[in-house]
Amino acid sequence: MKSVVLEFKEVSYREKDEESDLTEVSFSLRRGQRASLECSRPEQSETIWRLLQTNLRPHKGNIDAPVRDQCYSNRLLEAGLDPQKTVLENLASPRFEMRPWVAGKPRTWQQIADMLEVSNSTLRRPLDSVDISGRQRIIWLFLWCLDVELLILESILDDLDQALRKLVFDWWKDSKLTILYLGEPAEDFSFQYHFAINADGHLIDRNIKHDHFW
Repeated sequence: MKSVVLEFKEVSYREKDEESDLTEVSFSLRRGQRASLECSRPEQSETIWRLLQTNLRPHKGNIDAPVRDQCYSNRLLEAGLDPQKTVLENLASPRFEMRPWVAGKPRTWQQIADMLEVSNSTLRRPLDSVDISGRQRIIWLFLWCLDVELLILESILDDLDQALRKLVFDWWKDSKLTILYLGEPAEDFSFQYHFAINADGHLIDRNIKHDHFW
């Protein structure tokens, strides 16, 4: 098992007749590390997501990432859920672990649901019948159960109520997942690296005193 989970090697991408989204971008994440990556333009973040979650390829450079079923995002997760099926029926997919490691030990789906205050009746209801508040907790239930090497998150740490934020914060500290967070880093959540992409597509390392272009 490789220690480096994700590596961008001088990656460049530009849509025809548009500004360059990425210009010779290089960075890497080792197993268990977390990085935030904030882009100047929305299309830059979209390009990074597509490079990791679709068949899009860079125009220059290389990306070393886990195979598709080991590299997953909250957006891809939500798009892949069947709204007509119950939470438990959706969890039956091979992409989810039966007893994921949560809060220091393996947990059953029921135990995780109890932690997230998701009731037994909600677990047995079709997803499209669950209200917005309940659905937010269910999405975190799915995320905690994912069996992946790399998790890509977008804006999902925003608008958490106080109780859910505490639960997610505790999971964040305990989880061994490698996480790439696309967007402004959330307050209180720890990251080993803070990167940004400027308007010209260059990577800026915000972990050092002066902007550094890779």
